[in-house]
Amino acid sequence: MLKLKSIKTQLILYLTCFAIFLSFQNKNAAFLVTTIIAVISALAAESTILYFKTRVFQISESSIITGLIVGYVVFSDEAWWRFVSASLLAIFSKYLIRFHKKHIFNPAAFGIFLAIIIFGAST
Repeated sequence: MLKLKSIKTQLILYLTCFAIFLSFQNKNAAFLVTTIIAVISALAAESTILYFKTRVFQISESSIITGLIVGYVVFSDEAWWRFVSASLLAIFSKYLIRFHKKHIFNPAAFGIFLAIIIFGAST
């Protein structure tokens, strides 16, 4: 559940409102659509991983933030699957590349980096 006093929730609300504002200001829905694709991909990936770990469906604030960052950074004219790939790489890296039971890279940044290297995504 999202708590309004949580800094993560406030960041999600800010980034979401700003994405909507930018979409209307530029009269271009592509940015908003690709950001939504990135958020849904990150959210689905992390919720699935958490479900298999705990057998309880969970929505993670960090996965929403990761998707928002991917949506903001990856160029909105890229193919939809590059947003999905960057989001999935970000979430998977969070669980696969660990040191002392903590992820060592910023998931969004690492997912974007891998999408640039592997798929030639633009930022």
